[in-house]
Amino acid sequence: MNTLRSEKISKHLYWSMSIIILCLLCICIPLIIDSSQHYLKSKQTYQQLNALQQVTDLANKISRERAPANKVMSSSVEEFVKHQQELSDYRQEVDQQMQITAQALDQVGFNHLSQQLLSTGA
Repeated sequence: MNTLRSEKISKHLYWSMSIIILCLLCICIPLIIDSSQHYLKSKQTYQQLNALQQVTDLANKISRERAPANKVMSSSVEEFVKHQQELSDYRQEVDQQMQITAQALDQVGFNHLSQQLLSTGA
């Protein structure tokens, strides 16, 4: 008799625990899905901010290119070659930054902007 009662309690406890576990799963699964969607959106936002940072760095370098260009335009004959080399070196840095920026834009999904940037720099 005790064995039969113990089995009945055991089955009842098993089904009760199963229902509790299913209820917890029903509560947790939507929360996990929502958290993963927030994570993916945050990752995309980070990548877009990184691309924006690359664009601002490029704009800054292009703006700073005026100084070496002004030096070349206002230099004397003796300094002309030196200043022209400085300008050439700085333009290589700007070209590298253009490549980095185009790659960052391409990774985020702004392919048309990346192509436009590369065609402008060429």
